[in-house]
Amino acid sequence: MAAAHRLPRLRLPLGALALAVAVLLIANVQGAVSPFGTLLPALASGPADDHLAAVLAQAGDQAEHGPTSPALNVMLDEYVRWHVVKAALVGLLAAVLAGRSVVTWRRRRWLGLLPAVPAVAALVVLAANLSTVANLGPPFLLLLQGG
Repeated sequence: MAAAHRLPRLRLPLGALALAVAVLLIANVQGAVSPFGTLLPALASGPADDHLAAVLAQAGDQAEHGPTSPALNVMLDEYVRWHVVKAALVGLLAAVLAGRSVVTWRRRRWLGLLPAVPAVAALVVLAANLSTVANLGPPFLLLLQGG
């Protein structure tokens, strides 16, 4: 009986913990589905030696002007897969959070805003990933330049 009385007080910390677990799960699933896409930002981060800088410049030139090499096609495919998976998982998270917000809003209005805030943030991340997939060139070139 005592545990039943403590549960309402634990809803907020448990909800925050569940959200953190969901974000970590998204990152892990995304890394499992597209491991090269996950490591792609590490390629252009940090100081590059002359050979790596030349390769990145060549890849950027091919991505911008074409034709692309088979290796660059693999990089682009992985980059797209990474963003599509993230968009799908974040979209699912946004739907769950929005549904939770509606259910909570019916009981206590102000508590309904708590899941709505991360739902809006998830929708922003969803829009960013979808816009990256729709217009792949500039974000990929920015990634190759270390941005």
